[in-house]
Amino acid sequence: MKSSYQILLFIFLTFISFSRVPEAFSQSNPVALKPAIQIDRIMTVQNGIVRMVKDPVLGMMLYSTTDGNVYAIIQPQGSAAYDSLIYTSGDHSIQYLQGMVVYDSTLYVSGNNNSNTLLTTGLIVRGEIKSNGMRIWDTLMITGAL
Repeated sequence: MKSSYQILLFIFLTFISFSRVPEAFSQSNPVALKPAIQIDRIMTVQNGIVRMVKDPVLGMMLYSTTDGNVYAIIQPQGSAAYDSLIYTSGDHSIQYLQGMVVYDSTLYVSGNNNSNTLLTTGLIVRGEIKSNGMRIWDTLMITGAL
């Protein structure tokens, strides 16, 4: 069983390692870097997308935008895929979302607050899913003003 410290360290290092994605990966018409990979366009996402993850509990893809919104991609059989807003900064308290990962059934998000001011704080917040399908959010880490 991994300790909370190991899980937090993993999340922190994951966020750091993905924080500098080369510009070649942010193009409108993506190109697979390996021949065994196929890319299919299913929908247009909201502006400001920063992370995309698969939620094993919901069984769907989630993506987040810099303004703190988290969307689920819904793919009904026989019709076009669309997104649905499932969480906002009002739920997890992060105003400038930069990282997101799912570990087991828990959704972790990270980012900053007050991104439009000289001082900001960094946060890592956890959303644990309950039996009723709702997430309960709690702050795991907050920095001093930077």
